[in-house]
Amino acid sequence: MSELQPVMTDGKMSLQKPGGQGQQYKILLVDDEENILSSLRRLLRKENLDVHDTTSPEEALRLLSLNEYAVLVSDHRMPGMTGTQLMKMACKTSPETVRIILTGYADAQSSIEAINKGAVSRYLLKPWNEIELRVAVRQAVAQYRLVQEKKELENITNDLNKELQSLAVELETKVEERTREVSTLNRQLESSLLASIRMLAELTEMNCEVVGKHAKRVAAFSREIGRRLGMSNPELLQLEAAAMLHGIGTVGLSASLLAKPRSALATQEKELLDSDSLRGEAVISMMPNLAPAALYVRHMHELFNGQGYPEHLKGDRIPLGSRIITAVDVYDTQLNLRENDKAVEPLNALQHLKDRSPAFYDPQVVSMMEECLTEDQWQSLGADEIEVRLNDLRSGMVLSRDVITTGGTLLLSRDVELKVEDIARIKAFMDNNPFLSSIFIHRKK
Repeated sequence: MSELQPVMTDGKMSLQKPGGQGQQYKILLVDDEENILSSLRRLLRKENLDVHDTTSPEEALRLLSLNEYAVLVSDHRMPGMTGTQLMKMACKTSPETVRIILTGYADAQSSIEAINKGAVSRYLLKPWNEIELRVAVRQAVAQYRLVQEKKELENITNDLNKELQSLAVELETKVEERTREVSTLNRQLESSLLASIRMLAELTEMNCEVVGKHAKRVAAFSREIGRRLGMSNPELLQLEAAAMLHGIGTVGLSASLLAKPRSALATQEKELLDSDSLRGEAVISMMPNLAPAALYVRHMHELFNGQGYPEHLKGDRIPLGSRIITAVDVYDTQLNLRENDKAVEPLNALQHLKDRSPAFYDPQVVSMMEECLTEDQWQSLGADEIEVRLNDLRSGMVLSRDVITTGGTLLLSRDVELKVEDIARIKAFMDNNPFLSSIFIHRKK
């Protein structure tokens, strides 16, 4: 059996290796300039990583063949072998290593080539932003960890299947007893998979333009719409997973690119953004038993009139899950844009969809959303307060809830109008304790 063991954390069951939370992952840095390597080592020294480096791409390939690296970070322009060539060979030498390439802005075409040929998960422009680079490395390590956990889960499933085969020859009472045990383990596996989905959703929203837990809100509202439209429980599970991960295709893109107005994007940048649904489908397809969810994400940019992409599907040819996620995602975005801390009525946000239905959105889905929003439990959603992230805090905002650490320490009380020093205090605390509770502010009237 696998070394994974069930662990209870915050009232939720997950599967972990004993002592696994403190595991130190290896990372390999490659650059032909020693001073660049020194800067990268200094930047990453506070991370819980085993950092290796080399100025030789050939040596990097040798190290990859001898060691298990979670992340490979390489410069693009190097004598003898480019970063793209290194990444392409690294795919064969160490396929599970997550690859990040550093490049100058002039090398954007080469970066796209690296993504296509070298399976690079992300490229960063030089000179890099220190925070962005550290976040990129953390995301890469998390992605590597998820792949390893997926393999562990597959091993557990294989072990369970073998055990079930041996149980088939035993007495009926013994079979029933073992079946109950297997059911318990299957629930643990499902719980672990959902935990992985939630982790991916959190990573997705690090660069999200919408405040708070956008994916969580979209998932909850989408599931309710799907239930009212007659989707079965298995279909609802797939819908919820797809809604949680509908933005996963943007994880490999830089925050600066996502923040650009579309009118300011170059052709290659538009192509990168517009292919997020296909990248999202590819990522979700790697996870077990989520083929319908992957399909929902693939078609979330289709429009009801057939003018969307990638396949220009029209009307009911678009999967119902995709039609629901598309409408709910736009609704929540209208209600919770990061730059908008003013009060927005849900029915006013819904009007944006009604004005564009049935051209863009399924009128049946929009009608069901309106039916939900006439009920108290949905009418109040997002109307009075808004959840914000640390970097979105501004002087003059008024807290709608106490700011409490996971250890129970009260940092700031509700109804406090934030000052510059208050925000600095919260940020200082976050440096030592990243598990600060969510921050909620009153919407301006």
